[in-house]
Amino acid sequence: MKKMRSLLVACVSILSAMTISAQSVSFSPNWKSGDKVTYSFAQKEVRKSGAESSTVEKAVVLNLKVVSKSADGYIMNATYENPVEKGSDEMSAALFKLNDGLSFDYKLDASGKLIGLVDSAKVVSDMKELMEKAAKVDQSLALALLFAGASLSDDMYLAGLLDEVCYIHSLNNLTLEPKKTVEKKNNKTTIFGFSVLAPYQYTLQSVNGNVVNVKSSAVVNNDVIMPAFVDFSIQMMSGVMNNMSAMFAKEGEQKVDMNEIMKQRTEIEKKFKETFDMKITDNFTYSYDKSTHWMTSVSGSSVVKGKAEDKNIDVTTETKITKK
Repeated sequence: MKKMRSLLVACVSILSAMTISAQSVSFSPNWKSGDKVTYSFAQKEVRKSGAESSTVEKAVVLNLKVVSKSADGYIMNATYENPVEKGSDEMSAALFKLNDGLSFDYKLDASGKLIGLVDSAKVVSDMKELMEKAAKVDQSLALALLFAGASLSDDMYLAGLLDEVCYIHSLNNLTLEPKKTVEKKNNKTTIFGFSVLAPYQYTLQSVNGNVVNVKSSAVVNNDVIMPAFVDFSIQMMSGVMNNMSAMFAKEGEQKVDMNEIMKQRTEIEKKFKETFDMKITDNFTYSYDKSTHWMTSVSGSSVVKGKAEDKNIDVTTETKITKK
């Protein structure tokens, strides 16, 4: 009798495991206003040039809060704390440190998909305040911020402003089934600050109670990267020129018209084709909590290889995000 009971228990356990493993998982948040979560974000970037290599490490604490919830989606707030950068030059480290206390609101739709900044004008205004503070300390910092601010727009991905947040929300709006791979195009924001629509593949690895593990991968070739880089360069160029014009404007001078620059896009793209060739390979593992609808951890690497003008590029960026 005991053997029969043991056999029944074993069968039930096996059936339960089979049921769990066969579950599909939908990554749609169900948060309420006031919900908060804190993540630690760490990145290690290794750049190789022949036999030489250099390493830059970044770390920051990211606080997220649900500001409001409606039928249309969510308004979220992101606030940065304790940014630290090691291994870079003094200017880069100082610029990164300026992010301490940086706070901005962004939007998700009802499925959790990132839409954009709530108020891009405020972000630009905040950046100008940073420029003014930096200028009082070091004029070179102000100039660097001028270039960074030039690329800000309502396309939050353009300057990689929400790079960390993009990782945390990357599974939102997905439904995954075991042993089936889903492809979804996401904005990748870690390519030296500009955005590209990358074809990511997501695979459900396991479901253990509330813990869901997902693998993601992407291979992005030059034919996808280069047009995005050209657009980014044009946006950056016109923004910088206009910002510089504003600083040293003469009466009657007109702003640079980006539409006029865009007319030269074909010629600019032709020049890039002769000197620009890159390939990006991403591999990441995500852990997700079904009960709270928050990401619990993200880890993986992004490898960029190729050439830009006469320089070879070999950069590996390791990223790790952990819910505190």
